[in-house]
Amino acid sequence: AEVAQSQGGIASAEAAIKNAEADVARLRSELAERTLRAPFSGTVTDVQAELGAIAGVNEPMVSLMSDAVLQLESFVPEINIPFIKVGDSAVVTLDAYGDEVPFFARVIFIDPAETVRDGVSTYRAKLEFTEREARIRSGMTANITITTERKADVLAIPRSAVMSQNGKKFVRVLIDGEAVLREITLGTVSSLGTVEVVTGLAEGDRILTNTGD
Repeated sequence: AEVAQSQGGIASAEAAIKNAEADVARLRSELAERTLRAPFSGTVTDVQAELGAIAGVNEPMVSLMSDAVLQLESFVPEINIPFIKVGDSAVVTLDAYGDEVPFFARVIFIDPAETVRDGVSTYRAKLEFTEREARIRSGMTANITITTERKADVLAIPRSAVMSQNGKKFVRVLIDGEAVLREITLGTVSSLGTVEVVTGLAEGDRILTNTGD
């Protein structure tokens, strides 16, 4: 009889445990329904929701800034897009800190489709800062210089100084106060308005641009 009573007590305890586990699962489910979970870790920057308010479709209620490395978005004119590729490094300055405080980033994405801005075809490029930096804040205005190729000891001149005749390239070199045409061979063209001169000029030569400089 005592054995039967003990077995009955165990069965009753096991049933109580199952009921308790069911209660815990129900409470966790109810808690999950009342809990907002972000898809990433970060800091809440704005809360527009109010108790009892009804959230509309696509209506922002809470703003969250990620703890991850911040990204930049830039729209590159189509004349410069051939020079840029994913992985290129970049130097970034922020208006908040001036040109003397550089930050570093790299290109991580280039949109294959154009975006027309002010009637001009541009391509959206995303860059990512290479390091976390507490001074960088979301929404800051950035100035970006992307390095697409590096060459040492390059002789470069403004593209406006180059003239074309019969498929050849020339510049006007100032010799004894007179402008003399000299044929040159060009190398890499920079998106910043300069072009590499491979042959035809030497360091110290004085040239004239088409603007008369």
